[in-house]
Amino acid sequence: MEATINENENKTENVLYKFEEMAEAMQKSIENIEKIISQQAKLINVIENHNEDKYFDAFLVESKSQTENLNEQLNTLKNRKETLLLVIKKCKEDEKCSEVLSLLSEALGMFSK
Repeated sequence: MEATINENENKTENVLYKFEEMAEAMQKSIENIEKIISQQAKLINVIENHNEDKYFDAFLVESKSQTENLNEQLNTLKNRKETLLLVIKKCKEDEKCSEVLSLLSEALGMFSK
């Protein structure tokens, strides 16, 4: 019985650690997307300022649309990361929550090899 309790505690800690790693990866993705959006905005600005013959109008429209989509994805990712951090916090405060998260992760095949 003691071994089973320790195994469950280790499994739960491992799942929380993996979710923390996931949140860190999300943050790196957020930073990368923000960098891309910034670079794309600079490129759009340069092209707009040198587009006298309107040759790049279609490209500018498409680039602005892509930037809008990236901003939407960025907001979604930020919301998901904040929610994940809240789940991690709640699970650290409540052992039952951690157990449920561990079971749910197992049931969904998350983090399985």
